[in-house]
Amino acid sequence: MSGYTDFSYRQIMKKFGPDLMYTEMVNSNLLSQKNSNTLEKIMRISNDENTGIQLFGSDIENLYNNFIYLNELGYHDLLLNMGCPQPKILKNGSGANMLERYDEIQYLLSSLKEKNISVSIKIRDSINTMKYFNLANKLNIPYLCLHPRTKEQGFNGFANHNITKKLSSLDRNFKLIANGDIFSLEDYRKISKYNIDGVMLARGIISNPYLIKEIKEDKKIIRSLEEDKNLIIEHINLLVEDKGEKKALLEINKFLIEYFKFLNKEDMKSILVEKDYNRKIKLIKEVKLP
Repeated sequence: MSGYTDFSYRQIMKKFGPDLMYTEMVNSNLLSQKNSNTLEKIMRISNDENTGIQLFGSDIENLYNNFIYLNELGYHDLLLNMGCPQPKILKNGSGANMLERYDEIQYLLSSLKEKNISVSIKIRDSINTMKYFNLANKLNIPYLCLHPRTKEQGFNGFANHNITKKLSSLDRNFKLIANGDIFSLEDYRKISKYNIDGVMLARGIISNPYLIKEIKEDKKIIRSLEEDKNLIIEHINLLVEDKGEKKALLEINKFLIEYFKFLNKEDMKSILVEKDYNRKIKLIKEVKLP
């Protein structure tokens, strides 16, 4: 997730044992330009994390060249993102807008397959869902990840996992990964009854990386507010180390909003606007349940 799954947060997530993580989405155009922030920050991976690269873009030739480039750099678990519904991604023809270009995507993935480069795909539900399912079978790709909302839905309404159930009942030679509205162990248990090979977590782990471990161990983890606060402070320190104090204290705010949803507006605001490291840490330590 752009703005969330950066290097610092992945160091937090890996404590909970995910099978695979992804960097923030990589802009294919910026990668072609050898953009330093893309190469040195977004694509930064530590030696002890199992992390892949998800690429987005609208230029097929550009995507083709960049998947070859990523393969040459030694990156594995390559993913073409055709699921993002964010307006800033859609306006450039990328993300979920690529779902409409089935013939071009077939050409792209087939051409890469001829180079012995297998690329997984993340899609949303569309009129071409079955076409992509069949293409995944034809090319024997590593996996297809389905978020069963349409592009038009964005993140509104509910993920229609009846579609997941239907696809999971079909014969296939690739892994089918479910995504969408998995915020708790109970959510996972509902869809794990289908013939899926795994789940991709996104919004559900912004303030709850414990969910990774819960799913892997199939048991609820009861954690304390103190444990959450310690995790947040560790996250801040990782951000400071990676991006500097000023940027770290701003970037942690979107996580604080999720972790401390129970706070009243005034108490939340006092933490969010604080720009001094020591005072911000002190305010976080003083947070109490209502």
